[in-house]
Amino acid sequence: MVVGVIVAAGVGPSPVAASISLGLACIVLLLLASKRRCGYPVAYALFFLCGFSAFCSASIAGGPRLDIPFSARPVSELILGMPFAHESTGDLVNALVTGDRSGLDPGISRAFRLSGASHILALSGLHLGIIYALMSSLLSVCGNSPAAIRFRCIATTTCAALYTFATGAGPSTVRALLFICINEAASLHPDRKKDSLSVLWTALTVQLAANPLIIGSAGFQLSYLAMLGIFTCYPILRDFYPKAGGKIASRLDLPGRIWNSAALSISCQLFTAPLAAVLFGTFPKYFLLTNLIALPLTELLITESLVCMILQLPGLCPAVMLDMVDRTAEVLTSSLGIISRM
Repeated sequence: MVVGVIVAAGVGPSPVAASISLGLACIVLLLLASKRRCGYPVAYALFFLCGFSAFCSASIAGGPRLDIPFSARPVSELILGMPFAHESTGDLVNALVTGDRSGLDPGISRAFRLSGASHILALSGLHLGIIYALMSSLLSVCGNSPAAIRFRCIATTTCAALYTFATGAGPSTVRALLFICINEAASLHPDRKKDSLSVLWTALTVQLAANPLIIGSAGFQLSYLAMLGIFTCYPILRDFYPKAGGKIASRLDLPGRIWNSAALSISCQLFTAPLAAVLFGTFPKYFLLTNLIALPLTELLITESLVCMILQLPGLCPAVMLDMVDRTAEVLTSSLGIISRM
């Protein structure tokens, strides 16, 4: 189906192509429904025709529209109402958590862009992944009983879905949401083997089935290419470094952690850089240094901010937590500012 959508995107929308592919899909479906043994090639042909027809039909009809019944405005108001010492901190946190960059200082935006960290400001699977990891850690106190696992699955997927739709349901956040749903569903069946590439192809198929026109989105393309690099290239690069003996030792192994982050960044860039160069005509020269510094700081900043937001709701957020968010934001923006001037 994915191949059918890609081929249809290259051919272009056409009522004739949509009608022909739909008719052929019906014929193949009838062939499969017969008692004859058709084999896998015929089944593959059916999925290809369905994908081809879905894209052409969606192109003609204008594609599905998503009306989101709620927004992240209350979250933005909570963040911007927090008494940070620096005025720019609230706007930066708001941009990272909700994707609203309207109030962000132009100098900070320029530092992110020139240093090659624009992908951090663009709401993506990275942000949802950080929130998901934090939620999983908080809910780990529930234990590992079957009931606790089911509760964690429902709670995390529900919160992830609410966050995705409240922030606009962008292609990369929807991709991350599908990954979370598939992984949580797999956690309910620990006896079954889970393959990362199978998760990727399943999420890709579901997202294209829901909206075939999204194949033309740069965010969609870059998001899946980055994940493809992580699933295929990253394990190879990661294993170049000698593994630590145990879990605690690996956490204390600073060179190993640095190499792990570098391998992750290189894997993503190898798969996304060619497309990014074609689409935007730029290539970040210091992407490795930028990601080694910015990604851990961004993860820390988002985590600290979420804790502050939770404590701020009942008015219990201590000044020391606000100061930590301020300092982390200052280190992040200063570091990217230095890189952008290199």
